[in-house]
Amino acid sequence: MNSYERIKSEVFRENLEDDDCGVIAAMAVTGLSYEETRELLAPIFRATASGRGLYRSDLNALLRTHGWIVQEVEVPYNLTVAMVPDRFTDGHYLIGCPGHLMACVNGELFNSRSKWGAPVDGIAHVSGGEQATRSKRV
Repeated sequence: MNSYERIKSEVFRENLEDDDCGVIAAMAVTGLSYEETRELLAPIFRATASGRGLYRSDLNALLRTHGWIVQEVEVPYNLTVAMVPDRFTDGHYLIGCPGHLMACVNGELFNSRSKWGAPVDGIAHVSGGEQATRSKRV
């Protein structure tokens, strides 16, 4: 099993155990393990309007401070979650919709709950950092 398959398997296993959208999304784009991702994100977890979670802007800033390149991408008009895999087939993306965060990695959506019809309100391309190092080992 190569590194990407291991991470993908771990993302889905953790997804079944915990509805933790920010951690699931960050795992997918960074290639870090669940434990590494929880540790990385610990400083930005907080009470949010919908419970406990994180804000996309905090996640983007945190990834930048740890060496990832995070570039905001213009959201295509009327883009919904269901359309994301067909539009973002190359690269690692954080995808935001109201109250939820997911990732799309090379056209594969890592979504911890189904909000398929929800409008996408933010997209960030993530590269570099630990993810680049791990993908070279594949």
